Amino acid sequence: MFFIEVLVKERTVGHQDFNKKLRLYMKNNAINEYLAVREYLSNKNIPFREVNGELITHCIFGDCDRDSKGNEAHLYIASETGLYHCKKCDAKGNFTMFARHLGDGIYHRPAMEKQDSQRSEKHTGALNAQEIWEAASEAPVDFPYLKKKQVLPHGVRFKRNKLVLPLYTGNGFLSSIQFIDADGGKQFLSEAITAKCFFLIGVPMERLCIVEGFATGASVFEATGYATAISFSSTNLRATAEEMRKKFPNAEIIICADADTNGLLKAREAANIGARLAIPKFEDGETINGGTTTDFNDLYILRGPSAVKTAVESAEVVREKFGFTSLGTLLNEPDEETSWIVDGLLPTSGFSMIVAKPKVGKSTLARQLALYVAQGEIFLGRQTTKGAVLYVSLEEKRSEVKNHFKLLGATGSEDLYTYIGSVPQEASRWLEKEIVARKPVLVIIDTLFRFVSIRNGNDYAEVTAALSPLLTLAREHGAHVMVVHHAGKGDRSGGDSVLGSTAIFGSVDTAIILKRTEGKRTIETQQRYGTDTESTVLLFDETTQTTSLGGTKEDDDIQRVADEILTFLSEQEESSIEKAIENEVEGRTGLKRKALRDLVTKGSVQRTGAGKRNDPYLYSCSLVPHIYTGREKRETKSTENPDSSNIISCSQDSLILAEPERENTLSKTKVDLDVVGHHVREYDRQGVVAEKQGLDLSEPSGNVVIGVNRKLDDK
Repeated sequence: MFFIEVLVKERTVGHQDFNKKLRLYMKNNAINEYLAVREYLSNKNIPFREVNGELITHCIFGDCDRDSKGNEAHLYIASETGLYHCKKCDAKGNFTMFARHLGDGIYHRPAMEKQDSQRSEKHTGALNAQEIWEAASEAPVDFPYLKKKQVLPHGVRFKRNKLVLPLYTGNGFLSSIQFIDADGGKQFLSEAITAKCFFLIGVPMERLCIVEGFATGASVFEATGYATAISFSSTNLRATAEEMRKKFPNAEIIICADADTNGLLKAREAANIGARLAIPKFEDGETINGGTTTDFNDLYILRGPSAVKTAVESAEVVREKFGFTSLGTLLNEPDEETSWIVDGLLPTSGFSMIVAKPKVGKSTLARQLALYVAQGEIFLGRQTTKGAVLYVSLEEKRSEVKNHFKLLGATGSEDLYTYIGSVPQEASRWLEKEIVARKPVLVIIDTLFRFVSIRNGNDYAEVTAALSPLLTLAREHGAHVMVVHHAGKGDRSGGDSVLGSTAIFGSVDTAIILKRTEGKRTIETQQRYGTDTESTVLLFDETTQTTSLGGTKEDDDIQRVADEILTFLSEQEESSIEKAIENEVEGRTGLKRKALRDLVTKGSVQRTGAGKRNDPYLYSCSLVPHIYTGREKRETKSTENPDSSNIISCSQDSLILAEPERENTLSKTKVDLDVVGHHVREYDRQGVVAEKQGLDLSEPSGNVVIGVNRKLDDK
């Protein structure tokens, strides 16, 4: 026969003897009477009939028997095991759940003496909890702790100058008590179960909040009106969330975290059931009553109910890690807008890397990025989101890192934290704690293979497993995680340049690739979000140890080739065909042809001929009026060419401009010819700039005009 230990809160008239035994049981904290299932049903006046070892009665969980005829019943109870099953509504469970549904607290009698001795103390604690709870009175609203926290009692009770909070199991059984004194000291009833227990404020409807402590829960409930479950500790958040999900499957659950290190970790674990996560936000250094600000009660006191409601309403979605989502739910999820730590380059909660061969400048660029984000400064022409930064340096000397930050202009007041040394044990766990504590927007790890433990960097599965914790840190904590990594051997491009498995390149949202070619550093990006950056020259300032963007590498190469073409043509006495130019100027044929056509388009080079076999294109320099230079190879006599004063060589040296004879002869004017991006600039005596592309430069008197392919006119 299956026996149960019963504690019944029973006030029905006609059961005085039954209730007397139960009250005596509560008083003595001992079990002296064992009631079989049949006896329990009889004492509760529940009619039943027995068929083939099963007790059949009417369902107590719904209206299953409303349309029943005669003796028809739907709830079947196995007399030997106590398990019940309604054949109509499919309600299932053990007899403990059945009795609790009727308002009775029940413990199963262990079958073995060893189990009995292990659980007797917990049973005793629960009996004490019931006795204490019934003996406690309504809590006063002016109790010092409630006044300090600025909340109402919400159903908690009061005894011996302490608040009395009940802890219920998922089946509604009172398991333990928490006491809170006037100063906020907290204590649980000894010898009682607290795990997986909670206290619920309000009635769950569409939304249900879960918190750690009572004052936090009362603040959230008063600010939002949403039912709030109190888990009593961070370690119990997950169990409470799971229980709430079972009891209220249609409710949207919001985990309201305490913003301390352990609170955030446990809150995120709890939210992984598919709940949302709300975190209170405070100003740096903000305190309350001389202590640090951590929870929603602190926010409630400092900024009022509206601030709490706003934070709860803006809770982020934390999807269940290993749960399926229906297509309908997926399509109805709100679109996510990409936010950036570096505009258009590094997304919030993203994962990226800087990759280059040794001595190209990847660590230099990484430190510049770290400082500029901490300062909120422009980085490589892009706006940054100012915030805390963690920089982990595992290769370089402490003095080198310090001196570089000094050269970059760091003052020490920035919200930037460095770790310089060997990799800590359990590095990912260590870093997660630091991220939770310091709440950075950017984390830089220099370098990747020193931080993660990998035997074979080319093993896809091993690399994927090693990178997984870093991806989790980025996705779950809102910080962008960047790793500095080495490039492989050879002159490979794009993602193929990354040392090791393709899993590395495949894991990142942004790959920043640095190279050194032909004496120049270049930078390019390949991105999952935003627009890729084509190969661009990276300029390096030796004095400040900072980098900046030049033109694209192609533009830079075209500029170099164009300069060589101009130099070559300036040294020729006659026009040259394109083949001759290509043979004399170094560089790729495509670049030379593009540079030559650009020079023609801009007027720096004159082209004649029809471009046919018997009449090929001929190229020569033709710029501005007669200029004397130290590099001219020949002089054109004015007697041979009346317009000789209007010819200029392609030299880029300092030039002397001569004017025609006139009534009031002007002195010779020195003109600097500065070629920048193929734009020739000329300066008069007062420093006025005129570009060669069709602009005029006149003397103050208006007598001298210099222009492209123009003659010097005497006005």
